[in-house]
Amino acid sequence: MTQYVSDHDLQVVANGVTARFKAGVPRPLRPSLVNPAMGMGVQPVDGDVEAKSEPKASEPAPEQDTDEPNIGMVVEALKTIKARGNTEDVTANGEVRMNVLTAEVGFDVSTDDREAAKQLIEE
Repeated sequence: MTQYVSDHDLQVVANGVTARFKAGVPRPLRPSLVNPAMGMGVQPVDGDVEAKSEPKASEPAPEQDTDEPNIGMVVEALKTIKARGNTEDVTANGEVRMNVLTAEVGFDVSTDDREAAKQLIEE
C-alpha cells in the first residue's frame, strides 16, 4: 500500500472520513482521501519524496505496505481520539466508536484489535 507524507501537520477530511498528518511522517490513506489529500499538498512517498523524520534507533520502525493496521497504529488512534475529547466519538459506556476508530486509522479495525490496543494503553 502506498504511503503518503505532508511537509506540515494537517488534517484531511472527506465524506466524514479523517486522516491526520504529522509533518514528514508517512502514513497510508484510504482511496477516498487520496485526491483531497493531494489537493492539500500531500505527496506519495516514493523515490522522489523523502520523509523528514526517521525513526529513532530505540523505536521500532512502523510496518510498511500492509493491508491491515498494526496494533501500534490502533493504539495511537485511540489516544488521538480520546485526546480530542469529542463526546460523539465514544459510546455511553466510554468505548471509542468503531467507525471513528476506523476513520482515524484509515483501515477496518476489528473489535478484538480495539480491545487489544486498550489493554496496551492501560498497562
